[in-house]
Parts: sequence; structure tokens; C-alpha cells
Amino acid sequence: MLTESVLLSLAGGGLGLMMAFWGVRALRQWSGASLRSMHGIGIDGWVLAFTLGVSVITGLAFGLAPAIQAWRTDVNAALKEEGRGDTGGHRKWLRHLLVVSEVALALVLLIGAGLLIKSFSRLVDVNPGFRTDGVLTFQVTLAEGKSSPQRVNFIKQIVERLKALPGVQAAAATDSLPLTDFSRITPAEIEGRPPIDFRKAKPGEISPASRPTVTLDYFNAMGIPLRNGRAFTSQDARPTAGVVIVNEAFEKHHFPGESAVGKRIRLRAGPAEKRWQTIVGVVSDVRQSGLAEEVMLEVYSPELEDVGEALSFVIRATGEPSGLISAVRRVVAEVEPNQPLHNVMTMEQRLANTTTSRRLNTALLGSFAAVALLLAVVGSMG
Repeated sequence: MLTESVLLSLAGGGLGLMMAFWGVRALRQWSGASLRSMHGIGIDGWVLAFTLGVSVITGLAFGLAPAIQAWRTDVNAALKEEGRGDTGGHRKWLRHLLVVSEVALALVLLIGAGLLIKSFSRLVDVNPGFRTDGVLTFQVTLAEGKSSPQRVNFIKQIVERLKALPGVQAAAATDSLPLTDFSRITPAEIEGRPPIDFRKAKPGEISPASRPTVTLDYFNAMGIPLRNGRAFTSQDARPTAGVVIVNEAFEKHHFPGESAVGKRIRLRAGPAEKRWQTIVGVVSDVRQSGLAEEVMLEVYSPELEDVGEALSFVIRATGEPSGLISAVRRVVAEVEPNQPLHNVMTMEQRLANTTTSRRLNTALLGSFAAVALLLAVVGSMG
């Protein structure tokens, strides 16, 4: 009994190691570069030692128990119980307890997997606020020391050259691309309302807003719907124009039950800190930080003089956007030969990367639940 149990346990441990090796390799290929943490996971000496130790201990424990029980059994008494039809109530109770425990644990995993799958399904159904199809994005970090006019000239040249590429419907630039880590936050002041002393304000009295700087065709390139008012025009790019576009969350928060178009606000940071700006349009809410995050109040400005060194470019194409990557690199090299590009990917890839970790957790827990259910069925049959 002991030998058989240990051999079965070692065979099971070896099979588990094979499945783990194949599983880790499959997960690496599936997650790709979007989940960096997967690159540190593998089968090493510690895993082998742990598996061997667990297999031996399991084999000894489950082999010794029936062996000791058989060794201590009184054959005459056992035959008499057999003759009276008593097959051992204690052993029946223990077996039933093991089966019930196994089924219960499998059900816990199944319920957890079901809830996680439902949560992930709801997350995927969340509207990001923009159209991801046909959009290519890339980011650049300008060298330090470039003046504001140099940065503006670089942006304008890149955007104009990208628009001239075959198959490009629209091109734009921003310093706060959705689903990226960079976002500038500033409080906003509403004209006609009592001013807030931001140094003495209590938590909750200030509603900070994100203030992306965008080029004129940004909303068209990103596929962000205009809900009210108008989009930016070429006249709005002048520093003296003093116009902004806000999102629906900003309108609902500061102007509940009325339109924000025509109202004036003042941002407490940047070049517009000392002057009022007029709201000319309202756009749809965008999940700036991810599908699972709350919608932020946003104030879009067309004043490129306020951008920093980190920039993102957006291209909406008529065909497959990834086919424009080589042309995009050539365009940037023509304007700035030594300017590197990073995070060159479609918007669909960028959105998928934000859910990779949750997708992996859902797949793993679902797989574990399926294996647990299979083991419970096999145990019950046994």
C-alpha cells in the first residue's frame, strides 16, 4: 500500500510539473509584452523541490494510513462484522467527509470563477468614450531644453505630415492620451460664483479637473462624440482666443440641469491661470485612466504653448492602422532625425493591455475551478 501510494503520488507530481511547464509557456505567449510580470515566472529548482516534497509527503501520508489500519485490524472481528453486514461505519463517515469537502472546495472555486467572469464581462462592456477601431498611437519624449515655440513647431509639422499620408483620415496630438499614466490635474474656478481659497479649502470643496492640451482635430481622430456646442477651429489655436471644451462630467458637476456652453471658467494652473476662458463645446466622457476607473472632470485646451516634453500622437486610418507604422517612423525622422518613438500600437491594443491582468486572473481561476471540479467528480466516483 505504501509503495503504491508513493508511486502514484510521484506520478501525479510529475504530471503536474509537465502541465505547469506547458501552462506557463502558453501564458507567456498569450500575454506577450503586455504583462511584464509573466516574464519572472518559470519552473526552477525551488518548484521542483517543492513538488517532490509534496508528492513524497502525500504518498507517505495516504499510504501509511490504510497500511496501519490494515496492520491493526483483527481479522476474526472483521470477518464477523462482514458476516453481520457491517462494513465499517467509521470508514464510511471519513470517506463521505472527504468527498463532501472536495465538492465544497470545488464549488467555492466555481462560484469565485463565475463572479470574476461576470465582473470581467461587465468591464469589457464599459464604453471607453472613444472609438478604438482604425486608430494608431505613438508617443515621443522631446529632448530637454526645447523652447515652447520649438515644441509647437515640432507638433504642427508632425501632424501636418501625418495627415498627408495615404489612408489617413485625421491626425492629432495631445499631452494626455487616454489609457496612459500622464495626466495634469488642476482646480477650476467658475465665473459668477464665490471664489475658493484653495489654500484653506477642506477636502471635497475642490473638484479637480484634468486639463489635456490637444490639437484641433483631436476629437475627430479619437472618435470622441461632440454632445453640445462646437469643436475647435483654426481661430481657437491662438493664445488670445481663450476657449476650452469640457466633458459631460464637468458640465453635470458644475452646471447641473443647464448647458455649460457659453460659461466661463478659470484654471488655476498654466498660462490661463489669470484669465477667464469660454466653454464652446461639450464632449463625451472618456475613461482617461482605464475602464475600471471613475470618469474625471476634463477641460480640453487647444493652446499648444502649454505642452511639455511628453507627447502622444493619434492617427485615424481608413484601413489597418498597423500598416502605417513604417510611414510614421519615416515622418518623425524627417522632422527630427534623432527623435525616438515608443509605445507604437493601435488603440485596440492599448485598450486590451489595460485588461490583460484581469483577463489572466479570470482565465486562471476558471481553469483551476474546472480542474477542481474534475478532481471532485473523480474522487466521488472513486
